[in-house]
Amino acid sequence: MNKRTCIIVLHEIYGVNNHMAYYRQVFEQQQMDVYIPNLLNRAKVFSYDEEEKAYEYFMKEVGFEKAKKMVEELIDTLAKQYDFIQLVGFSVGATVAWLCSEHPAIQKVLCFYGSRIRSYTNVIPKVPVQIVFGKNEKAFSPENVRIGLSEHPLVTFEIVEGTHGFANPYDQMYREQTTKRVLQQWFDLK
Repeated sequence: MNKRTCIIVLHEIYGVNNHMAYYRQVFEQQQMDVYIPNLLNRAKVFSYDEEEKAYEYFMKEVGFEKAKKMVEELIDTLAKQYDFIQLVGFSVGATVAWLCSEHPAIQKVLCFYGSRIRSYTNVIPKVPVQIVFGKNEKAFSPENVRIGLSEHPLVTFEIVEGTHGFANPYDQMYREQTTKRVLQQWFDLK
């Protein structure tokens, strides 16, 4: 029997935009079926210059618990058709991916700059989780998050040169080589 793999990609506060379309192609090139749930439950995406409005919308209208529930329902559905389900998240999507790392149907998780993970250090992943932050975060210290998660044996934590948004090719902070290296490490993770 051929084992089937899918990946769930979780977006930033802006919604399912060109950043998500880019990663759909990246993962499809790896022979994965790609699912990108719309955590905002709205058709219109926010532009990058609407950061404050997008963040406020996510926090008031969605929130992490509601987003986690949405993703877990998708995982439960996909578990009926796939042998391997993986999660990749960016920013708020990374925090949601972290929250879902306890789900028994997940095989591995990659979290790009999920700053709110720091509020959920009590989560104990059941699968390998790779967390990557840029060292130049404005609102908190990635090193403190690393220390808070150091007791989790399945967590790999890396602080790279860059800032929030370094893995988004449509962000002025994009760091292509760093992002490609992180993705390759993750693809190689068994």
